[in-house]
Amino acid sequence: LDVFLATCLVVPVLPHGRVVSIVYDVTPLRLPTFFPDRESFRRRMARVIQRSAAVVAISERTRQDVLELFQADAERIRVIYPGRNERFRPLPGPDATRIAKRYGIQGRYVLYVGALSPHKNVTTLLHAYQQARLHNGLEATLVLIGSHRWGQELLSTLSSLPIRGDVILTGH
Repeated sequence: LDVFLATCLVVPVLPHGRVVSIVYDVTPLRLPTFFPDRESFRRRMARVIQRSAAVVAISERTRQDVLELFQADAERIRVIYPGRNERFRPLPGPDATRIAKRYGIQGRYVLYVGALSPHKNVTTLLHAYQQARLHNGLEATLVLIGSHRWGQELLSTLSSLPIRGDVILTGH
């Protein structure tokens, strides 16, 4: 084994070869109120950075966070932006229409794709959407695609808003 690519917070001890790690973000350290186990995250991340010959950060912001929070060697941290798979492309008209119909999407819409957990700040999106819808003439449905697993606070907020009927939750 010449190179091991570590894509999560686990880096093996190798008898030979090098480790290259990918760091996606340090959200538990930047938003500690949402992550009670952040010290475990800090220890694991420090170990990953220490054991890696090179670290790939997926954005310049992540690179700066790693440098600041872990005093890592800047020469070992490189930014490589995530790519995309070719299967993620616009659907042909009939397929798009079928999927929109399945979820009750008609006309214009605002789309959010991601976790519904508090640190993603989707609650602020709901309030901004409500403002745009009720006071600025926005004529579009808000479509939220993401797991409800961590979104109980969001669901509670949504149920109390006058625009709740204009929001579609698709789940995954």
